[in-house]
Amino acid sequence: MDFILAPADPEHQRAWPDDPGSCPHCGACAWRRNGTYPRHLVVLGRLRVQRWQCKACRGSASPLPPDVTSRQRPQTFRELVADLYVYCVSFRGLSRLLALLGCGVGAATLWRDVQAVAPGLAPDPQANLPSWVEVDETWLPLGGVKRPVAVVLGPRGERLDLRLSGPGLDGADWFTDLAARGVQGLITDDDPVYGPALEAAGLDRQPCAVHMQRTVGRHIRGLDEDDLTHLDRVLLPILRRLARARPPAAGPVLLALWEAVRQGRVRLHPEVRKLLWHLVERWHERVRSQDHPGVPASTNRLEGWFGRFKPRARLTRGLKTEAGTRNFVCLMARGMA
Repeated sequence: MDFILAPADPEHQRAWPDDPGSCPHCGACAWRRNGTYPRHLVVLGRLRVQRWQCKACRGSASPLPPDVTSRQRPQTFRELVADLYVYCVSFRGLSRLLALLGCGVGAATLWRDVQAVAPGLAPDPQANLPSWVEVDETWLPLGGVKRPVAVVLGPRGERLDLRLSGPGLDGADWFTDLAARGVQGLITDDDPVYGPALEAAGLDRQPCAVHMQRTVGRHIRGLDEDDLTHLDRVLLPILRRLARARPPAAGPVLLALWEAVRQGRVRLHPEVRKLLWHLVERWHERVRSQDHPGVPASTNRLEGWFGRFKPRARLTRGLKTEAGTRNFVCLMARGMA
């Protein structure tokens, strides 16, 4: 910071600011000094602020130095409190810690400081976005009910957009907004609910390869071996390997096999048939990252991002409002950027 503190003799302390700029009332830049007044800061001690009077309109102004807010805590102090909160220090614990340092700040005041910092960390809703982004949801307790929060992550791990999802979210409208900001495709999990909204917005999709492998493995583990034929037992390991490797050349082979099954020339167990169709359907989307190296194959980075802040979410013991939930996610994103 630029200002000088002299706690031993506040009367001889330098008053700030030196140059108040233009008059907020008339825009003139002609000032006369009009006394000073002391301002107490919790962390930095006492600061003398210069009061000015405009020579043109006789209006008064007392602009504060950089980093000093209208409260008694500087902005850097608020940001430090927010960072400590992100790393699992409670507000009461912060209050006790600051008391040991001679800064008497209550837990409720620290909570207000954190809430004041969080909105400034939200992503710009009008900014241009990369052509391919990751989208996934996590669940947070809001008002005693689990609510999903959707987050958009960029190719370098930057958080680009977030919003509360669930029944009240119009996915098609949201995806249309992302398309208007430059997005061409999304990397998502294999949840089928994304399909209609993406088609309505005209966006491409790369289903997460890891989610697809888990879905196939879960489906195979749920099958009863006694009901399977020899052909089923031979085909299942092949389908598992294809879900893991995702070779683009396998698309026509899978489609030909599906046509044979559909025409009755090949008989499969109903659950194996369902699994085959799950892979055949939109195979070109599942292998998009193989043909385009710039498209991520999975949402692992976003899943890891969620995993790092879920322990802190559990310690909050619930969020009460939507605004508080957005602030919480913004804070977590800042601490883990």
